[in-house]
Amino acid sequence: MADTIFKNPDEAQTALEALRDGSVNWIVFGYEGRIKNAVYLQGQGQSGLDEALPKLKEDDCHYLLISVPMQGEGSYATAKVVCVTWVGKKAKPMLRARSTQHRLPVYKACSRVLPIASELQALAPEELSHDLLVQKLVGSKLLAKGDAKQEAAAATRSRAAAGSFERFGFVNESQASKAVSSVYHPGEEGVNWVLLGNSAEDPGKIDVLQQGEGGLSEVLPLLKDDDIFYFVMGVETEDEGDYTQTKYIFVSWVGVNCHPMQKARSSQQRNILYKFAKKAIQLHGELQVLHPSELSEQLVREKLTLSKERAEDHLLECARRDEEKKKQREQATSSHGSSMSSAAHQFVNMEDKKLESPFVDDDAATAAIQNVGEPTHEHNWVVFGYEGENTAVALLAAGSGNSSTWKHHASDSNVIYTLYGLVDSAEGAYSTVKFMLITWVGSKVPALHKARSSQHRVHIYTICNRYLQLAAEYHAPTLDALCETEFLKKLAGTKLLASDRDAQAAERAAERARREASGRHGFKAGENASQFEWKEEAAARDALKAILDSENPITWALFGQSADDSLNCVDVLRTGSSEFDDLKQHLSDDNVRYGVVALTTDEFSGGQQEGVYVQTRHLFFSWVGEAVKPLEKARSSQHRVALYNYCKTILQLHGEIQATNLSEMSLDRALASVTGERGIVH
Repeated sequence: MADTIFKNPDEAQTALEALRDGSVNWIVFGYEGRIKNAVYLQGQGQSGLDEALPKLKEDDCHYLLISVPMQGEGSYATAKVVCVTWVGKKAKPMLRARSTQHRLPVYKACSRVLPIASELQALAPEELSHDLLVQKLVGSKLLAKGDAKQEAAAATRSRAAAGSFERFGFVNESQASKAVSSVYHPGEEGVNWVLLGNSAEDPGKIDVLQQGEGGLSEVLPLLKDDDIFYFVMGVETEDEGDYTQTKYIFVSWVGVNCHPMQKARSSQQRNILYKFAKKAIQLHGELQVLHPSELSEQLVREKLTLSKERAEDHLLECARRDEEKKKQREQATSSHGSSMSSAAHQFVNMEDKKLESPFVDDDAATAAIQNVGEPTHEHNWVVFGYEGENTAVALLAAGSGNSSTWKHHASDSNVIYTLYGLVDSAEGAYSTVKFMLITWVGSKVPALHKARSSQHRVHIYTICNRYLQLAAEYHAPTLDALCETEFLKKLAGTKLLASDRDAQAAERAAERARREASGRHGFKAGENASQFEWKEEAAARDALKAILDSENPITWALFGQSADDSLNCVDVLRTGSSEFDDLKQHLSDDNVRYGVVALTTDEFSGGQQEGVYVQTRHLFFSWVGEAVKPLEKARSSQHRVALYNYCKTILQLHGEIQATNLSEMSLDRALASVTGERGIVH
């Protein structure tokens, strides 16, 4: 066992062989000392679970292997080994994280010596009992004590094909399937949710408890703190183009006061019911809820639209968009000739080059990244940045701990990239380690360095992903945002503060109600193309061409609806040559505006013509004031897409921002959009 994580492999081997041969019936491994890089043998015995439990400390993590007697059919009896990962309730977060990393290596090392029939995690003594261990081994519902027939039947069911619904059964499987399908095909009843749970008459079986058409507000009162429920619900999500789309989510509710035995049973039921529901309806997401605060309309929508909500600031999406922008720039270069200089073309062509390492020392950087991803290594973070005037990325520091142990490397005048493994307790009460790449660009960093950092960020992300699985990428807008709270929000896929969630959900619900009351539910597909029109298209084209003309002083054009125009008529409201911030005086809480503005940027180019080049970049922006009426907001979304596409036919657009308050109309945000840091909301 020389290749295992045991501190004393020979000692561990001897103990495991004793468990295999029956000389002992339990073994406990754990940690000793400050550095938790190796696992030690801490105890063994012959008196079963009662003797082993005192070894499991509330403030520590352990690995228990225990032999469980099993009664088979007739007089046949056997013993099976269960591997239990114990995570004490008072164990420190980093210790929890380390146990998550070591859990699989310990399991694999032990399974080389003796057969392990099952594996589970436990947080408290009440989650470890003989009945629970037997239940885990046979994969059945709660066993009746002393009933050998039920136990044998449960063992038979555990050998059935994976996904079989005979493990717990339905009161009426056909009725359950029809009820779930009715959410997808509501018919005249208008059903948009169905609630499933244990039958009152037969607690061992799942029954359809209730259906309705009122959404989450109808479901919430039915969920009890001491019971377990499952429901399928259709939710309208806002989308561009057709505005609304119905998506379907499977939610499992485990009440905070449920008995541990109920929780254990629910994990089996949840997996099987999810697969059952997927056969009747297309599911777009799944949500596990342990507390009422984890369930709101806004959270459900965020879960269903996670990929869309994160598209603007997700690194891979940025890389894809950059590729599209590159093709557009190449087309614009060939058609407009003088609109882009040879230097700018050199800058674009950097994207065609093979990915090159940005690091000063490739070997040191690679080793540091691998250490963070290695379960047996103590480091859980590494910080990269720049030293002096060097334009290559250097390894600045590496270590272990939370964000407070590396945050001091960030300042207003520097750029750092941090690979960070942090503890995420999103799933149940168990902790896992997830890795993030965190980019910090200080507010006083020169434009040249900002442009270079956007390229290096993509390189570093790609390299890190070769050696470990990144769960997220985060660009911190402020120093205060370099904290676990913001990181965990990013991992959860939400940008909303917890205190704002209910208010946001209420606002959306009220908006939908106003739409329904007015009889308007948005435009039909394709309607934007026919509904949008210029009041004077020639004036619009002249304004855009003036921005494109380097000899013309005009640097921006503002579009919108005139007071006497129809709802779908857009006009050129004004043009100007003033600074970007001067545009704000034309934006108010009760109006909708669109515009194109030319921005001058300093951009870094590598290769044979390395240097800094002054470029002109074109930004498209849309403004929807916070007091704008819901129907106007809905119309503005279609107009925005149509206007953006129209402007692209006349001049090349390098970025886009959408704003609802003046703080979002900042020059920094505009420059970030057109120079590569797209979608980062400051």
